[in-house]
Parts: sequence; C-alpha cells; structure tokens
Amino acid sequence: MRALGYEMNYAHPSEIMDEIARLTPTFHGVSYERLEELGSIQWPCNEKAPDGTPTMHIDEFVRGKGASSSPSSSRRRRR
Repeated sequence: MRALGYEMNYAHPSEIMDEIARLTPTFHGVSYERLEELGSIQWPCNEKAPDGTPTMHIDEFVRGKGASSSPSSSRRRRR
C-alpha cells in the first residue's frame, strides 16, 4: 500500500503498532496483543508506567506551565 508518498508494506495491524511502539517512547509498552487483551491502554505506557497511566492530570498539567502561544498571539507580538 502506498499512502502520502510512502510505501507501507504491512501485512497486519500489529506491525503498525510495533513500529509506533518502537519509535515513540510514550508507547514503548503498547503492543497489538496487549490492546487485544486489555481493550485499551492509556499512554504513556513505557518502562516507567508498564501498565499505562490511568490518570494523567490530577492537580495540574504536566506541561504547559509557561506562556501559551497561538498563531494569533504570535502575530500580535510581531506587530
């Protein structure tokens, strides 16, 4: 199969999940087989959280404590 100009020769969806897990640190612990068994896994799922992360944000967001930036605010600063 060819999508977006990239040749994709996957024989099964598990091969896609294997590639995602290999290339994306927050998905290292996810596999097609585990998804089949559990139904879903909340990321991040890796060495630090091998069973996934049931609740990501309790008291505050992990990131985003700095100044927010949007295209409209970027334009305002340039003027």
